Amino acid sequence: MKQLSVSRKHEGLFKFMFIIFFFAISLSGMAQEKTLGLRLGWGGGLSYVQSITDDQDLELILSPRWGGIILTGLYERKVPLSFNSWNLCYGGGLHVGYHHRYNYVGEGFNGDPLYINLGFDLIAGIKYRFDSFPIEVSADYKPSIELLAKRNLLLEEFGISCRYLIFQD
Repeated sequence: MKQLSVSRKHEGLFKFMFIIFFFAISLSGMAQEKTLGLRLGWGGGLSYVQSITDDQDLELILSPRWGGIILTGLYERKVPLSFNSWNLCYGGGLHVGYHHRYNYVGEGFNGDPLYINLGFDLIAGIKYRFDSFPIEVSADYKPSIELLAKRNLLLEEFGISCRYLIFQD
């Protein structure tokens, strides 16, 4: 019976994080481009990129992690390369979320209590936008520092993203 009430509480937190993610997307109505897709890899999930200017983006990543969910917000700068449609990107941001166990790989859930995730993220990678159809792909590295967890430095977050251009000014 106790587990049932805990799972409902976690379900509520998941819904809250999901609503925040889509609320942030809906508030971003003045930008030039919007892309939505998947980020695959450790720390992957739903990825939304909002252009602020020609060389600045805001990225939101909603990730299932350690039996919980994490929302990451990143500010990114783009540096065009001499090749058409290629950009280097780098930046940083914050993440917040929750999980059900210590964030060590391999530990079981076994009724572990709820833990809050809060920390800083960096990101560096490369993006390619296809000219002939509305797809953007990227490969990046996103290390993070946890402020409230037992494992403070997470270095394994490599990702490959594929996003669809949902709006272009």
